[in-house]
Amino acid sequence: MSITSAQEYKARRQKVVRLPSGALFKIRKISPKVLGQLFSALNVQPGNPEQLQQSFIDKLPLVIDILFPSCIVEPRVEVNPSDPNVLSVDDIDPNDAFFLINAIMEFSGLTEEAMRQKRNFRQEPARTTSADVVPNA
Repeated sequence: MSITSAQEYKARRQKVVRLPSGALFKIRKISPKVLGQLFSALNVQPGNPEQLQQSFIDKLPLVIDILFPSCIVEPRVEVNPSDPNVLSVDDIDPNDAFFLINAIMEFSGLTEEAMRQKRNFRQEPARTTSADVVPNA
């Protein structure tokens, strides 16, 4: 058994999506650090999908400013780019922006349905078997 390389790990956290405009963007899952920034900026507690969704709507510009530079891999997106080859968050069409937010949240497992499933999973007792343990390499 070989250890997963950094490139392999990163590749599993990324995917290409086609936007309503027809553009292809590469997105990545939300990192724990960015998720923490979102919770803090939106003043919500983890595990409350209804509150999170309402806060996303109420503070959409802030969500976009945090989420897009962190979770859109290609083309590169920044809040105030100085490079003409980098998109500004303001360059993104509203339909594409809403699609991107939903795609990133879904890919990251942060939809209301995914969070419900996680809550149900946590309520079940943990079962560890010897098959779950990987011996030292």
